[in-house]
Amino acid sequence: MDKVGNAKIGIFNLSKKFSNIKQDLKAWASAYQPPEVHDQNKPSDKSDIWILGIMILEMFLEGSHPFEGRTIDDTVSNIKAGENLQFPDCIQGEFKEMLTSMINTDPTKRPSVEQLLNSELMQILSNIESSNELHEKQAEEKTHETETIVQLLEAKVRVAEEKLWASDEKIIIAEEKAKVAEQRAKKAELLVRQGTKIQESANQKLKALQLLNSLCKNIAQQLIVSIKKDEKEAMKIIQNQENSLQLLRNAFKDEKEDIGDE
Repeated sequence: MDKVGNAKIGIFNLSKKFSNIKQDLKAWASAYQPPEVHDQNKPSDKSDIWILGIMILEMFLEGSHPFEGRTIDDTVSNIKAGENLQFPDCIQGEFKEMLTSMINTDPTKRPSVEQLLNSELMQILSNIESSNELHEKQAEEKTHETETIVQLLEAKVRVAEEKLWASDEKIIIAEEKAKVAEQRAKKAELLVRQGTKIQESANQKLKALQLLNSLCKNIAQQLIVSIKKDEKEAMKIIQNQENSLQLLRNAFKDEKEDIGDE
């Protein structure tokens, strides 16, 4: 049998009965000759039908000849007499009728090649073979389509993987940028806190200056009053006030320098 179930005719089990096929080829061939060849030596197209029928039966009999005897001569005797025919039990119905007609001892009752090919059974077998060929072709087309789809899917997977790698790279870059932004935000927050502290210090110093200015005004007013009462006393007071004012100015100068440093 080939890979799609077609039978290949060969030399079957009878070859085991000979020690040398070349020397005994004539004896072997006689086991496949129909009765009219043995009796009258008149082969015909119907003789080929007989041989084909014998070979088909031999395949179903696992290599045994349908008329097989203990020797080749016994087999030939069975063929001539049409006796001891072995017919497989698995062959029934129209197929059995066809094979029986093919090995009929009367060549005129055997079907022709045309009749065999045009028989209903052969038409069914031909349709089955055509159907098998069609199914095989469809299977090949499906396989090709499947391979094409697989290739397309593999290409899409590769594209998706490339996009995924690109996305991963973008994510890494975005994470790095986020870290940089976070660091900058922390620095900005620190600067804001430092600026707030400076502003608070400046506000305190501004209040001190305002207090100093108010004190100076009070001193001036007191001096004016004192001058009117007693010039000499006023001069002393002025001197004392100038000293105090000088101290305040010195203190203010120091504070101003501190603010400038900050």
